[in-house]
Amino acid sequence: MTWPERWRAVLGDGGHELERRVRQGVATYRSGRVSDVRLDIGRVSARVQGSRATPFLVEIGIPTLTREEWEIVLDLLASTVRYSARLLAGQHPEGLEEEAEAAGVRLFPRRDEISVAAGHSGEDPFPVAGAAVWEAVGVRLDSGPFPLLQLRGRGRDRILRDIARRRRSSDDTAAAGVPVEQVSPRGWTQPSASLDSISIPRVTVPRLSVPGLRVLGEPDGWAGALSPADLFGPLVTDGADAAVDLLEGRPAEEE
Repeated sequence: MTWPERWRAVLGDGGHELERRVRQGVATYRSGRVSDVRLDIGRVSARVQGSRATPFLVEIGIPTLTREEWEIVLDLLASTVRYSARLLAGQHPEGLEEEAEAAGVRLFPRRDEISVAAGHSGEDPFPVAGAAVWEAVGVRLDSGPFPLLQLRGRGRDRILRDIARRRRSSDDTAAAGVPVEQVSPRGWTQPSASLDSISIPRVTVPRLSVPGLRVLGEPDGWAGALSPADLFGPLVTDGADAAVDLLEGRPAEEE
């Protein structure tokens, strides 16, 4: 389920009456009667044109995440490359919602956590005008994740700064590596442990008739006496043959 779909699903399963109001609210939005939509921390407001000449104000309150909950979300965003990459690209970090929920944080609010104030709604807990504004936010979520994250407590700039700060802190506390005097050249050409201890699964290697290496020409600045194809072609072929022998359990040929 996409983020816009998940947002709209918050109002689902609320009984026949709420379903009717949601449908009417969507129709109200699509007819162009919702304007001046503004998103803020924990709050969305808009003007809805009803039967009167002047549009009336509708406000929806949404609880923000606690500081502890945001720490969990930011840790996930900073530690998972695909989340932060999609966020930087303005795309929904798919999978974040499920992983955050597994850690005890719900990115999307529950219906009973939402408050709606509409000028003429009286005691109606979720009027048609509120459903129209809810749909307006769902449409904004089509363009990226930040409308939801802002409603839940933090805007785009702050989130990106927090992610960058966490990454810098992680880099500062990372191991400095091995001192140069402890580096042994032996490890560059010889395995550090016996290869006999490595378990290689037995697989069936398909026998396919494939074309030879595709030669794209010499790279810029190439000054070798042989062409790249002549120089590297036999190495690639020998390496492929050795990989097949290894997978099929045949002993390596003695040089």
